[in-house]
This record gives sequence, structure tokens and C-alpha cells, in this order.
Amino acid sequence: MDRRCIFCGSKKPEGEFNREHVIPQAFGTFQRGLVLDCVCIECNDYFGATIDLELARDSIEGIDRFWSGLKSPAEFKSLGKRSTTSVQFKPGAIHGGSGYAVANTDGSDLRVIPFPQIGFRQEPLLTIWFRADELPDRANLGAHGIATSKPYEIHVREMSTDHAREVLLAKGYSSITAFDTLNPPTEETIETFMTGVIGRPERRAATKLALEYLAAVAGPALVRDASFDAVREFARFDTGESRVHISENPIGFVRNGKTARGHYLAVHTDARGFLIAQVSLMLRIRYVVHLMTVRFLTATPCVASAHFFDLETQVATAIQVPRLVPGRQLKRADGE
Repeated sequence: MDRRCIFCGSKKPEGEFNREHVIPQAFGTFQRGLVLDCVCIECNDYFGATIDLELARDSIEGIDRFWSGLKSPAEFKSLGKRSTTSVQFKPGAIHGGSGYAVANTDGSDLRVIPFPQIGFRQEPLLTIWFRADELPDRANLGAHGIATSKPYEIHVREMSTDHAREVLLAKGYSSITAFDTLNPPTEETIETFMTGVIGRPERRAATKLALEYLAAVAGPALVRDASFDAVREFARFDTGESRVHISENPIGFVRNGKTARGHYLAVHTDARGFLIAQVSLMLRIRYVVHLMTVRFLTATPCVASAHFFDLETQVATAIQVPRLVPGRQLKRADGE
């Protein structure tokens, strides 16, 4: 008996389908968790090597797995300098600089390695740091608060002075005097905070999760409807525009009088007859996914379903659909 994949739309034998966990196993396994058999192996493999990997390895949610204790720091694998998530440094020797997280050699915790970067200091300002690959031209340095007509110091972290000189000369910094070498202490304790770029991979991953959740609670036949073609192709083939609204997650959950850790997925039919999903992994960021661009040709299905995936009990529980209350907006980056 053949089945039709909810993503690529291909009819294939049952043997070319495998089990797909709606919540990726990188974010926990759950009793009564939702599992599908309507995603073909080809699509499953594609997602596992692309947007699922991005979500687990290079997203705010992916980092939260380790800060929260869901995953051991020893399992952490950083994308290093290619990462779109970074650690920003608060006041201290490298205030305003950035780095990336890595596992301690003993696997006990995460630590931070600064990116190769160059800093400019001019009284009375603090040092302004730039990653080496994002250094502005000298002609544009004034736009960042450094007056090039006055003396300023150049500081270097995580790169040799010879490399720094090459980078600076290529950007028009022609009058460079000798560097003084000041080695930072072997162990530094600096307050940090995480930042990350939520781009198309994360939006596609949220769209994929929303479609899979809809298939789990309302059946795969509904998800194959042509009304979902635009978001399906966005998730699977990276075509078209995102229909995902992103904010800080405003919804919290309490178990036994204490704040619960976990994830929630929800989908409902709105007053206009369109289906809207909510996706929040680790409960820091909420993705509201508008699943339809056109109305159903037949009767509009009435869907109202939500689940909370509790990381402590490892149980997925049906809950009331959370209201779509506004969440605080995230800072928008150009092109995102």
C-alpha cells in the first residue's frame, strides 16, 4: 500500500517512510509524544541534515538545551566562527565584544571563546570591538563613534598582531605604530548574554513543526490539502516568503506550583477560517505560523489543539490552546 508524503507530495511504498517525532529528539523524548508515519525517508533525511540540524546546533533554542540542563555540556558541538548565535560580553576587559560557546575540556560546563576581533579605544569612550571579518573601513569608523582625526588605541583579541595588521591595512588603516602585547589572565570571569539571528532556517523549522503537529492532531490528509502548499514548499524547498511571526514567548506553564520547563505546540482555526499554529521550544521564543494563504475549497475544519511537552516528567500532555496574546518583539536585523 502506497502513502503520500505530507511534504514532497510523492506517493511511495510504506517501506520508504519512517517514524518522525514531531518534537525533534534533540529536544527530548516524551511519553505520549506525537509520532508520525507520513513523512518519507527522503524528506526526513533532508530535514535532519539541514533545518533540524540548524535548530539543534545553531539557534537560541539549541543553546538553551545546554543552559537548561536538558543536554550535558559534554555533548555540545559548536559551529564556531560559522555560528549565527554568539555570546556578547558585558562590562569588563572585552566589553562590547563577542564570542562563541564551547564545552569545557572536562565536559563540566560551557565556556566562551572570543571571536578574533579588533577594538578601538578613544577617551572617554569604552573600547568598541569588531569581529575581524566585520571590521569597517577607516573612512567609516566615525559612524561608530571614533573620531579618526584624533589619536585612538587599537586592541586585538584572539588573533596575531601580524594578522591584525594585514586586516587593518586592507581596510585603509595605514598609520599603524607598533603593538604592545598585553596578555589577558588565563582565567577570566566576564558576564555575558546570548544573541542569535533568527533567519530562514529557523522560520522553516518552525513551519515544519507546525505542519507536523497539525498532521498529528488532525490527520495527514488535512495537511495534504492545497491550502497548505505555500507553507509546505517554504518548509521543504525553501521557496517563497515566510509566514512566521516571531516574538519573545509570553506563555508560561506551572507544575506543582513551580515554573515548568519544556515546549508547547498549538494550532487552531481562527474566526476567518484560517489555521494558525504556535511553536515554542524551550519557551524563550514563540513562532506564530500562518499555515494558509488561501481558504479551503470545501468546509473549513474546526481545529483546536495544544500540547505541553514537560522536560521534567518527559510526558506530553494535551492542554487548552493558549490565547494569542502579544509577545515582546525581538530586535530586527537587516534582511531578517
